[in-house]
Amino acid sequence: MNRDNKEKAKIAELELQLANTHKKNKGGRLIKRSELQRLLGISSVTLYRWLRKGVFPAPDAVAGDKSYWLLSSFEAWVDGGSKNE
Repeated sequence: MNRDNKEKAKIAELELQLANTHKKNKGGRLIKRSELQRLLGISSVTLYRWLRKGVFPAPDAVAGDKSYWLLSSFEAWVDGGSKNE
């Protein structure tokens, strides 16, 4: 399998995993790490630190090196009183 085909297969697998996660969570919108960082106004280092410390919930979907959170999970975290560093 050449590089282009491997990448296409990986993308197809990612899309399938995300679709399955989306169905399991009743169609909740998934947000990427970059969007999450923008919404929170934090850097990737801070996000990883919060994840390691348990300050922020783990991703709802991981496919390859991509992480996704349900918008509803993010909103629940915000509504529950986010813990600042």
